[in-house]
Amino acid sequence: MSTVRDVINQAAQLIGRSELTAASESDAEVTLLTRCYNIVANEVALDYFPLKTRETFSGESGSVPFSSFREAPVRVLSVKRGEREVDFTVYSERIDFEAGTHVTVSYAYAPKEKTAKEETGFPATVSERLLAYGVAAEFCLARGYFPEASNFEKKYREALGKAGLIRRRLVMRGRRWA
Repeated sequence: MSTVRDVINQAAQLIGRSELTAASESDAEVTLLTRCYNIVANEVALDYFPLKTRETFSGESGSVPFSSFREAPVRVLSVKRGEREVDFTVYSERIDFEAGTHVTVSYAYAPKEKTAKEETGFPATVSERLLAYGVAAEFCLARGYFPEASNFEKKYREALGKAGLIRRRLVMRGRRWA
């Protein structure tokens, strides 16, 4: 699995700043690239390729606070007791369901902020190059290089489409009244 630093290095080469591949993490430009990576990773995870996991909780109280989850849930996908689906209600700070034995909660979560040394956490479907285009676009935008940012943004969107992460919009044709 690739690291954040791998993505940052590719983005640095894309923007013509290959000297940043050897720079330390405390370098201001590398810090900005890391911040840009976290913005892009958050966008990909929340809008295009949700990161999913599941956890088992005691179901005796019929409620689990979100603070008990390992990750920060953004959408609860299902609650199961064994193989049986359990009805649930999501509130701002907890999830409620019928009290009973242990439950398994499947959910999509927002990625945590990463440092350059950490792994990206995305599967191969979300390639280093795809992320690097997004990081390059964010970096150029932050530095005020608007034409370059637009170019990298276009390449980033194309890469999302080629990876099958962007779904076509459904369009309903207009109706005529005779």
